[in-house]
Amino acid sequence: MALNPYSKELIQGFYSLARNLYICGYFKEAEKICLGLLAIGEKSTAVQLLLGAINIEQNNFSIAANYFRVASQDPLFFNSSRVGILVCFIGLKEDARAISLAEELNNDTMTFDPTLLHFFEYLKRNLYKQK
Repeated sequence: MALNPYSKELIQGFYSLARNLYICGYFKEAEKICLGLLAIGEKSTAVQLLLGAINIEQNNFSIAANYFRVASQDPLFFNSSRVGILVCFIGLKEDARAISLAEELNNDTMTFDPTLLHFFEYLKRNLYKQK
């Protein structure tokens, strides 16, 4: 039985391959696969988040922020996307925006997560020191 070239299984397989390449540090290869998935119409949040992470690794913070903004439209990944945007603000040295977003995240949703709470406290202390 022939497999539809755009079947759900094939798309998931390509996404898994891209994710594994990313984990192994093959960022360009992972990015090519993700961009290929976008080209065939696969605009899932997972692909957007992975492209954001890949671009952070490559210090392309402006591009990464765009992918995280698209991903933030999915309510399930809203906060994860905002954490990605926060990392982009830090990378772009937009300290005021980073502090503002960190405080917003802390006040909105992160008080129940001690790891993220400590991260935001550390971030605020260090960004305030730089001013």
